[in-house]
Amino acid sequence: MTSLPEGGLSVQIATEDEFHALRDDWNDLLSRSASDNFFLRWEWIHTWWEIFRQERVLLVLTVRKAGRLVGIAPFYVEPASLLGERRLRFCSDELNPDYMDVIVEKGLERPVVRDVISFIIGRAAVWDVIALDNLLANSILLANLNREDLPYQQGDSLACPYLAIKGTVEEHLKARPPLREFKIEKKLRKLFQKETVRYVLVGDLESFKKGLDDLFFLHKLRKDHVGLRTNFASLDVQRFHHKLGALCLKSGQVELRLLYDGGIPVDAHYSFRYGNKLFQYQQGLNMAYKNFSVGAIALYLELREAFANGLSEYDMLKGDERYKFLWTDTVRCQYWLKAYAPTPRGSFCRAKDNLSAGLRRVKAALRKTPAAPSPPV
Repeated sequence: MTSLPEGGLSVQIATEDEFHALRDDWNDLLSRSASDNFFLRWEWIHTWWEIFRQERVLLVLTVRKAGRLVGIAPFYVEPASLLGERRLRFCSDELNPDYMDVIVEKGLERPVVRDVISFIIGRAAVWDVIALDNLLANSILLANLNREDLPYQQGDSLACPYLAIKGTVEEHLKARPPLREFKIEKKLRKLFQKETVRYVLVGDLESFKKGLDDLFFLHKLRKDHVGLRTNFASLDVQRFHHKLGALCLKSGQVELRLLYDGGIPVDAHYSFRYGNKLFQYQQGLNMAYKNFSVGAIALYLELREAFANGLSEYDMLKGDERYKFLWTDTVRCQYWLKAYAPTPRGSFCRAKDNLSAGLRRVKAALRKTPAAPSPPV
């Protein structure tokens, strides 16, 4: 543990037992933090650790002031790769969640970030590279990080389209030319002319388990059909979401909507409701029904409920898929951050990365260089 009398803060690494017992205090602090979002809740982070821990080293830092929890940094250290690189990352990174950050009580952001960074640098013997992704520009970490304390690189990551919900869904349809041209309501009426088509919002745990299995089935169908590279249908990811649903379904934070044609799953939308926002996390689509625009129809039905329920925002999360921009033009930009340990191993990793970046620039320049004209015959 380290203590700084100036700010009266103490930083320590949570043991696994402490991590298991932190649920209420963790979520309470998150509700008092500017970084409050579903992907930083204890249920998400802890479930990830239970499923994916493998050889990783847990490095969840807790910050207290006079014994009161005022900060959490949800980190872990990835074991060394073939070249010996140990990366400090945000917990749950391979689930690729958006809006990652540290969790800090409002008003204490700067001293908590300072002490967390000081603590990490003081333990540079256990990591070589800090590699953090999916940070908003105004995240607590980026907004309060001092380059003098931690020299770092920063770059663009994937943006997140979102829709601020105002008025009625009908008004929104009329206000957007792409949606008017798409004629979504006409497509909806045509689909439901088929008496076997039904729309289901899952409400109980057994139905959720069945619906989640249908989502994974649909996702794999589409993956195989179009050649997607994704781990969403992997067994560990399936275990994660089944366990997460058991923790969060009763609170209404997990929502699963499906379209069926008789007993055949046609489309599935898996979302998280947190605060007054709905986050669209994953979709599954039966490609045999693609010509019926079932993906767009299912999204419309979910959005129609969001408007009717008075939600403030529908967040489509990362990715520039074209269908998202039928509905909105607004995005949130995310960034990655990279820094190196002030150790010989960290310096080696920096040199290796600089060499790789230099080689990529040379290759890019060679691709752009026009070929020399052939000599005249």
